[in-house]
Amino acid sequence: MKRISIISFMLLLALTGCQSTTNDHSSSNSDSAKDSSTTKDSSTWPIPKLPFQFDWEKHTQPEGVFLSTAAQGLTSWIMLTSEPAAGLMDKTLYKTSNGGKSWVYVKDVSLIVDGYVTGIAFRNDKNGWIAATQHGEALLPLYRTTDGGKTWLIQKIEIPAAYKYGNAYPPVFDPKNSSVGTLKIEFVNESTKNMTSYITSDGGQTWKPEE
Repeated sequence: MKRISIISFMLLLALTGCQSTTNDHSSSNSDSAKDSSTTKDSSTWPIPKLPFQFDWEKHTQPEGVFLSTAAQGLTSWIMLTSEPAAGLMDKTLYKTSNGGKSWVYVKDVSLIVDGYVTGIAFRNDKNGWIAATQHGEALLPLYRTTDGGKTWLIQKIEIPAAYKYGNAYPPVFDPKNSSVGTLKIEFVNESTKNMTSYITSDGGQTWKPEE
């Protein structure tokens, strides 16, 4: 695939409007690919000029760019991910607090977030999630921040006994009530896969299987 610059891709994004993006690295499709944020009017969204910290970021592929726009306000986040090399993938996070006029570097999460990122979601300027897939390990890679992306911890969700690992997809929050949201997790064992929906009514503090 021909490489394109991140700025070229962001120009396309500016022309089509800003929204959350999700990549699916599993064989199943996930409803969590739906936009979980407010779509920005493309006529007011300038081309981002990200303050790159690493050379690889300049060559990021479109499928390695993830965007989350908070349901309220002018805060948005962009995550860049590199192409995997020897099983490793670089991951950096940027933030705008003024609707995209300027961006600041937040953090390199390469050593924190394990696996292939499927998407990011922020419900406000403090609380956000990075979801990923990590095939073959007894892990459910769902990471949460409560300080705007400065620190990230695994948000523990139990893997059912019948399954080996889980693939996480970014949560989708109600734009009218960001305390309410849905999270999709694909549980996998050697022979079967099961997509399970989890719901929250406390802003993602806790998740329970949808009945």
